[in-house]
Parts: sequence; C-alpha cells; structure tokens
Amino acid sequence: MTERSWRPSPPRWISFLRERSQEQAVSLLLRYTALLALTVALFSTAFHVLMRLEGQQHPWWTGLYWSVSTMTTLGLGDLAFEGFAGRALTSLAVLVGVMFMLVLLPLVLIQFPPWIEARTAARVRRQLGADVSGHVVLTEMDPIGAELMRKLKRFGVPYVLVVSDLEQALRFDALGFSVMLGELDLPETWRAARLQSAALLVANGTDIRNPNVIFTARGVAPELNVVALVRRPEFAGALEAAGCTHMLQVGPTLGRALASRVIGSDALTHEIGSFHDLVIAEATASKTPLVGKTLRESRLTELVEVGVVGTWERGEFLVAGPDTRIGPHTLLILAGTREQMAEYDQLFAIYNVSSEPVLIIGGGVVGRATARALERRGIDYRILDRDAVVLRDQRGIQGDAADVEVLERAGIGRAPAAVVTTHDDDTNVFLTLYCRRLRPEMQLVSRATYERNVETLHRAGADSVVSMASMGSNAILGLLQREEVLTVSEGLEVFKAVVPATLVGGTIGEGDLWRTTGCSVVALRSDGVTHVLPPPERGLAAGDELVLIGSRVDEQRFLERFGA
Repeated sequence: MTERSWRPSPPRWISFLRERSQEQAVSLLLRYTALLALTVALFSTAFHVLMRLEGQQHPWWTGLYWSVSTMTTLGLGDLAFEGFAGRALTSLAVLVGVMFMLVLLPLVLIQFPPWIEARTAARVRRQLGADVSGHVVLTEMDPIGAELMRKLKRFGVPYVLVVSDLEQALRFDALGFSVMLGELDLPETWRAARLQSAALLVANGTDIRNPNVIFTARGVAPELNVVALVRRPEFAGALEAAGCTHMLQVGPTLGRALASRVIGSDALTHEIGSFHDLVIAEATASKTPLVGKTLRESRLTELVEVGVVGTWERGEFLVAGPDTRIGPHTLLILAGTREQMAEYDQLFAIYNVSSEPVLIIGGGVVGRATARALERRGIDYRILDRDAVVLRDQRGIQGDAADVEVLERAGIGRAPAAVVTTHDDDTNVFLTLYCRRLRPEMQLVSRATYERNVETLHRAGADSVVSMASMGSNAILGLLQREEVLTVSEGLEVFKAVVPATLVGGTIGEGDLWRTTGCSVVALRSDGVTHVLPPPERGLAAGDELVLIGSRVDEQRFLERFGA
C-alpha cells in the first residue's frame, strides 16, 4: 500500500465552496472589493476635476496614486490642492479610507474563520483509499488506543483512528497518528473507513457509546471481528447483542497482570510467556544462596540447565554474563523449557517462603481483581482502601494509605510484597515512594495508567510496573495473531524474528546484534529444536528463528536495520 493511496486529499476549493457560510464570506469579500474599487475610481475622477480647476494637469494613474495614498493615510505631500474644495476632498478621502480599513475590513475578515477552518479541515481525511485493506480501525484516543497505534506502526500494520471532532482530529494528525474525520454513528463513516475490508474494529470508547458504534458498524461489515474495551461487566450483554466478538475487561485483566508480577512471597519461577517450547520466566534471588555471587560462581546453568537471560533490578535491565553479580533485590530473567523451570523450582522452593499476606493498596475493580488472582494462586492478601465498601471483604482494611499507622495496621512491616492499584498515576507514584521508604526490602508492584509514567514509577522504587496501556494493546495485538512479543516488564520485551537474509550463512557473533541494535539473543530455533542462549560461534541458516530481548528502542533499531 502506498502512502499516496492511504492518505488521499479531497479537492480543497470544491469542498470549500460547498459550504454556505463560506460562500457568504466570499460574496461579502467580493462586494467589499467592488465598493472599494468604485470609491477609489470616484476619488480619482474628483482629483482630476479639481486639479484642472486649479490649472494642473496630471496623467490618469496619478489620480489613482493620490486616492490610494490618501485613503490609506500615507499622504506623502507631493500632490496637494491649493483651494478649499481640493482640501475638503482630501479630508473626505482620509475619512472614507479610515472607514474602509478600520470598520468595514475587520467586519469582512471576521467572516473568514470558516474559510481558514475549511482549508485546515481539508488536511484531515474523510475517506480511505480504495486499495486499503487489512487495517485496524479505532474509535477513541485513550491510553490503550494510543499505545496500540504506536505498536501497529512499529509492526507495519495499517490503522486509522476515526474522530468526530475536527479540532481533535487536527491535533492527533499533528502528533503523527493516522486519522479520519467522521461521525461514529453513521454508516457512511464506516463505508468511508472501508470497514468491510478491515482486519479489526476496536471499540475503545465508553461502555454507553460502544454498543451504538458496534451496532452501526455491524450493518456495514457483518463478518468483521470487533473487540470492545469493557470497564463495567454489566455492559457485556449489551455489547454482545450489538455484535461484539471479543471483549477485553480492562479491570480484571489488569488485576491478573498485577498479581502475576507478585513474586515476593517465594523464590519460584513465574512464567511471563512462551514461544513454542521456550518459556520466559522471572524469579527473585532474595533470600536464596545466589545473593552475593556471580553467575559463574552460582553454577546455576550447570545445576538446572536454565538460561539466565538478564537481571532486572528496579527498572534497570542488564544482559547477563558470567561476571553478573546477583544482589538481594535482583530479579532473574530465565529462559528454558518447563521441565527446566520445574528443576529450578525444586532447587529453590525452600527459600524466601512467606506466609504473610500481600498488601493491595486500592480496593477498586483492579484491586479486587488482583486479590482474586492471588487467591487462586493460594497467596493470602489484605486490601487497603479509604472506602468502607471494601470492609465487606473479611480481608479488607479501611484507611488512608498515606497514614503510617494505617499502613502498619495493614501489615506493611511484614508483607512480602505490596501492589499499588489506584487509577491515578500521581497517587501511585506517591504511594510507591512512600512504601519503598518504609520497607526498602519488600517487592513493590505498581500500576500505570499512562505509558509515560512507567519510568517514573521505576525510579520511585517499583520492582515491576504494569501499564494499562501496554497490557490492553498487547491483548488486542493477540487478536491479530501477532504473538511475536512478550512484555517482560514495561519497556523491556522479548520478541522473535526470522533470521534476516543478511545474517544467513554467518554466526551469531558475526551478526554483532548487541552492538548494532542493543538486542541480545535469548534462543535460536532451528529445525524445530530450541537452543537456549546459543554460543557466539553458532551458525545461522535460512528459516531459523531468533528470540531476542531488548528495550522497545532496541527492537525498533532491529526492525529498521533488518526490515523484519
């Protein structure tokens, strides 16, 4: 698909002249111009008549020159009348000119914002090109939608955000998003967005608005896959009746993601995700014999044959090497088979065991979903919230988390981990800083609503951060069968890619991926066999698949360099 076909531009002047208000503005300007020209002609004629009466003769264009210079109050004094009639004409020309410039001209120009707006509005598309297909259509610019669009752009998947408000459309377009202007409850809009050939419709507006949007879109594309973000479970029935095929319940999904990050109550492996038979997991080194040793000294790979991909320590990821030293707050990023992970668990199951409840700060939808997920794992918890409604749960504690006495009553002095779940990022940063200062050794898991606050939460002391934007966008990407990426922690991802043609025939070491892209090789899958942490001298063949780890910037460098 070419850029030209994806961003067609309508004829600006034709669309402009169709607007009645703009036609009126043009008509007013033409009348103003005609009146001004007539006035200048009359003053020019009067100039020549009075000059002849005073015995002076001038070419015809001199009258025009005198009229314009006098009416604009520039009068240079090179042409002057000697009699009273001429001076009276000069005074009248000045007054009329001031009237034209200071009164009539502003009244005319004030009619032209619609013209300017129309020309500006022409920058925003109202229809996609006829060859556009396989694209994703979104209905709202929310944190999940914004992150999803950034990821779709990274993977080269076409998308369009349909916006009904012109000012918003212009602003999003200026930020680099692909935007189309149209009303979401009009079938014409969805035809213009070529919904019948789209891959997915993402209804990420409000629970009240989404059913109308989906039902209208269904009339244009009956077979389309539609995913809706659901904030309140009671709306699920209406969305299903409207034609929604997939529902992403944001609160419960985010709660499960937060609970999955809680590893402070044991030293076991916790699976993040998998590629075929390769499992990516994390485990805390706290209170294990690994603390204080290097990876070479720990002989970990010899004991359980699990690969240590890297270490994650409060927001800072380091690629693991033989001399990597393990500290009391180190999280190990592991790669291996499930059998190898089970061997690791058998070796370290006796360490870092805690029967104390995990502290959940915030008893909203996400907090309660986190509690249910922990309960399914057999982990005890306490929910702390200012609202008395959480007291209906026998493990709920009412109070303000900013109060030290309340936190102590909730068990912060003994809890192996705390999960901060409020919907406000400012509050989450404050509580993360506060809890980290009270308990430097405990695990802290924090929620981020906006992607921009992830790094701040890590610097505030969070061991793990779960971004609502990243979680939701990854779930939607899964519906597109784009399962090439696992988020280890916000900003750090494991992804797979076919060996680029430029690397075929060489070795991993010769590819020098770490220096050129920042990515490190986790595993190599060749002929159906997965080789964890392959040595640098391992050869690369056509069709082999690399599993790599790196930041989003590193991943982008890899994609740009190799076009994968």
